[in-house]
Amino acid sequence: MAWIIIAILVLMYLSTLVFALIDAPWATSAFRVSVVSTLLLPIMFYLIIFFTKMLTPARGDIVDGGETGEKEETGK
Repeated sequence: MAWIIIAILVLMYLSTLVFALIDAPWATSAFRVSVVSTLLLPIMFYLIIFFTKMLTPARGDIVDGGETGEKEETGK
């Protein structure tokens, strides 16, 4: 997943550069969208990864055995 995020960010940086160099009426709007995306996407990716790690139980956590009342370790 990290490689996908890196590829998206590199493409965003390149598109920002290209839109800055193009002399077309729509390029200014595209440049602004690209700059905002370049700033917001890394923050969004960080939050997704952060909350995924926070909400995913760690290996080795104790899980209740249900009706038998036994405890077992997960991840083994």
